[in-house]
Amino acid sequence: MKAPKTTATYALAIGLISLAVALIYFAKTLSELIGDLPVLVDEIHSTNESIGPVIQESENNRKLIPSILEEVEHVRLEISPIVNEVSEVREQIPAILAEGSLYRETIRELVQEAAEYREQIPTIIEESQSIEIQITEVVMETQYVR
Repeated sequence: MKAPKTTATYALAIGLISLAVALIYFAKTLSELIGDLPVLVDEIHSTNESIGPVIQESENNRKLIPSILEEVEHVRLEISPIVNEVSEVREQIPAILAEGSLYRETIRELVQEAAEYREQIPTIIEESQSIEIQITEVVMETQYVR
């Protein structure tokens, strides 16, 4: 007599079928990968060739780092005196502003004085013309007396 098929038998059969399908899928994927392998090798080769100059440039940049660090150290040493000088200039700004306001007041006074002189100019011109006329008369009289 035949042994009855149990659930375990069916589960084993399904498991074996799943394993077979997985192996088939793995073989198919491996076959595609093998087909793409020459292209991948060529890409790796070209990447390797193009990365060579980048590596060389990186090595050249590494050689420059000590001189850059030295220059940065010189700049750092210069910063402190510059900050001190700026601080000194800032301390002088109030005195400079005060002196500037004094000059402004002096300029206002000078402008006012110039305006007063400008008002006197016509009077001075009239007086000088009057004196010129008088001088002309005196000269004529002295010539007549001689």
